[in-house]
Parts: sequence; structure tokens; C-alpha cells
Amino acid sequence: MDLNETWRDLPAQICLSLLLRSIWYSQDEIFALLLKRGADPRSLPRESLGIPVRKGRVAMVRTLLALGLKPHDNDEIVRDALESHNVAMLDLLASSGVSIDASSVPSWALTDDLTLHLVPKYLRPNDSTIIGNGPCAVVELFGLLSPEQDGCEGTQGPLWLHFVVTGNIRMMELMIKNGADLSLQSEVWDNSNNRPFNAMDVAARRKDTRMANLLRRAGAPRGIWRRQPLRVPAAILAGLAVFR
Repeated sequence: MDLNETWRDLPAQICLSLLLRSIWYSQDEIFALLLKRGADPRSLPRESLGIPVRKGRVAMVRTLLALGLKPHDNDEIVRDALESHNVAMLDLLASSGVSIDASSVPSWALTDDLTLHLVPKYLRPNDSTIIGNGPCAVVELFGLLSPEQDGCEGTQGPLWLHFVVTGNIRMMELMIKNGADLSLQSEVWDNSNNRPFNAMDVAARRKDTRMANLLRRAGAPRGIWRRQPLRVPAAILAGLAVFR
């Protein structure tokens, strides 16, 4: 039979070869046998690499990379590896030229085990990223989420601030140990402009005493949320303009 023949099992299904089916169903022995018998890995779509990456099949991915199969998209393949929760997979992809950094690793995907492996090997505490476990996490924390609001763009900040927002003491200790600059601030949209805040503000809003004490011991500056410029009513400003 033709090892590289493709067919559909259902009318709506894409055509799959035997080799792609062995990848799809994580059949390592059949995968190795097909290659030995002459199945052509060049017939595989680049997107197919994500299947064994997500499933944590390190040996299969190593073979595919060695045969020349490249990731379809850098950030997508990194997210696939994060989904596998397999640190060996992340290292394998990095060794093949995949870029693993704050731009490709969403903070919400950082479990403790993954963070312990990625920092500081691939990520730095002060790298800029979207913080919080959702795009509206910080806006909601500060009570700025409007009922009419249909979504958020996410709040940018240093990686370490994500762990203050999520209340993760253990990972915050790791961030401090690896050089987190606790003087860094972020900004959140307050429905009129961007308003600055810092780590102590977040701890206060969360009523997280343990986090506040950790930050204080590490030298974090005091909160800035309430120290905003006085807003002068428009009527008064108009009156003052008369005397200019």
C-alpha cells in the first residue's frame, strides 16, 4: 500500500495520512514503524507539530524536529507546550530555535511548576507582560469595571506584579530572589485616563496582609493610588480663565 495516501473517515473531516493519524492518536510505535517503512514526513502540515507538543510526546516531537518539521507559529507552539505542563518539552522547543520569552508566555498560563522552571532561564521578573488571570482582572480589582463595558484590553506590567495580583506568595518570593524591581509601577484605565498604581496598592485592594508584609520587607514603596492630583471642577476653571 501507499504509506503516504490520505483519506477522510467522514465527509467533513480533513484528509489524514497514516503518519498524521499516528501523531493525532499518540501512537509512538506505529509512528516509528511508518517512518522506518518509508512514510514521508514532508507531507505533514506544519500545524501538526502542535498535536504531540500539547500531549507532551517529547520523543515524537524530537523526531519530527530532526526530520525538518518546523512550528507553524512561534507563540502558538509555546502555548501548546505550556498546555502540556511538560518542562522537557519547553526546553526541547527552545533548543530547536523557538523563542520563549514574556511576549510568547501568557502570565495566566504560569503554574508554580512552570514558573520555577522558566524564571530566570527564559523569563525575567521585570519583563513586561499582561498581568492578572484575565484581561479585566486589574480593572475589576480596583472597582473600575463598568456594567456597560464589554471587555478589557488587559493591563500591562512587570511579570512579578502578576503574582501580587494573583496573591501568589511563593512565586513572589521567587521574583524578589531573582531581582524584581519593586519600584516599578503600572497603569489601569479608570474610564477617563490611565491611572498609576503599584504593588502595595494591589495588596491593599486585595486585603492581602501577608503579601503587603512581604513587599514591605523587600523594600517596596508605599501605595500611590490615593495620592492623585486634585481635580478642579470645570466651572471653577472657567472662572479662573476670566482673570488671565
